[in-house]
Amino acid sequence: MHNSTDAELNRIAGLLAKAFDAKTWQITHDPQSETVFISIAGLDRFSEDQIERIAGPLLDDIDLEYEEIVLISREAGNL
Repeated sequence: MHNSTDAELNRIAGLLAKAFDAKTWQITHDPQSETVFISIAGLDRFSEDQIERIAGPLLDDIDLEYEEIVLISREAGNL
C-alpha cells in the first residue's frame, strides 16, 4: 500500500471503529486478492444488519482501489 492509501485507510478504519464504539482496530491487506481486512474490537456485539447499516455509508464513500473491504470482529486483547 502507498503512504496516502495507508493514511486514508487508517482514517476510515478509525471512523469505523468509532462508529462501533471500539478503541482498537487492525488493518491487514492481501495484495493478491486486493482485499483489505479491518479487524475491530467488539464488532461481534452488533448484528450483521446493524453492521451494514452503520458501516455501509462509510464504506460507500471510500475512493480506494480495493476489490473488497472486509470487517472482522476481534477481542480487544487480540489486536
